[in-house]
Amino acid sequence: MTEQELIEKIDQSSGKSVKITPRELLRCFGQERRSKFNNLHIKQFLQDNELVSSPDFLSVYMDVNVELKKKPKAKMTTSEKEEAVDYDPVSRIQLLESANRFPVTIKKECSIHEATTLMLMHDYSQLPVMNGTRQVDGLITWETIGNNLIHGGDKSMVKDFMKKNVTVIPNSTTLFDAVKFIIENEVVLIKNDTNEICGLVTATDISQQFVTISEPFLILEQIENHIRKLLDGKFSVDKLKEVANEEERSSRIESISDLTFGEYIRLMESAENWEEMKLRIDRSTFVKRLEEIRRIRNDVMHFHPDGIAEKDFDILRKTSSFFENLAGYMK
Repeated sequence: MTEQELIEKIDQSSGKSVKITPRELLRCFGQERRSKFNNLHIKQFLQDNELVSSPDFLSVYMDVNVELKKKPKAKMTTSEKEEAVDYDPVSRIQLLESANRFPVTIKKECSIHEATTLMLMHDYSQLPVMNGTRQVDGLITWETIGNNLIHGGDKSMVKDFMKKNVTVIPNSTTLFDAVKFIIENEVVLIKNDTNEICGLVTATDISQQFVTISEPFLILEQIENHIRKLLDGKFSVDKLKEVANEEERSSRIESISDLTFGEYIRLMESAENWEEMKLRIDRSTFVKRLEEIRRIRNDVMHFHPDGIAEKDFDILRKTSSFFENLAGYMK
């Protein structure tokens, strides 16, 4: 669906809301993730077309429905004004996939064999013990099973093996605070604004999430290190100062390490400087790729649990590999 098709769909709704996920909304604009610039573009689109997103498309997981609807012409109610305010600047636990996936559960009256079978079948370390979507009776884990088996006795039901103290947090909890709960408890249940359990997040989920987020930072660091190595010792301090935008900034530049990524590019854009580097590769193609890296870098530095688009990840990996090959060639 394109931008125009989205507008037509909203117009055809006759004032009713149109349900769409953030992922689908991004695809209308040819994008994959919520980045600073994509967010601004979509926000402007909503404003230009007098639309509001409820809840805000930035505050929920990528595959959770939001409602797009026309702003009312008449005086807005308090709730409508709340919908129209700018997006929540805080990353919350509800942005994670696992916080939006109702967990596999078991009832306390079930047999321990059924519980262990489910845990083995799904490769889970724990199961919430629940009756319905709101009542949490406890949590059964391999640890609680092992501890109870050690003490012996004729036990055969889930209620005999579960622990009753389970941490449940709202999906509006900030990601930073939620991580602390998860580290302390290893697993937490997530509830929505109607007090229904809507997800389960483990320390493994958080670890995987932060690996996804941190990998681009590490690759960017490798790329910048390669660039500094290429430039190091090739130019005088006066030449380095020339690429600074402001005189005050120029006065603080004493080595290659003091340059920003944009200043690296400006230094290498010059045909004269390029000759000094003595690289047998095409300057225009090389600088164009660095411009792409700068765009991705700006995106990565605006931390978001969505991570970065796979196509951008691919550019980072290939660029890092290119520099590795170039370094080998220059030895």
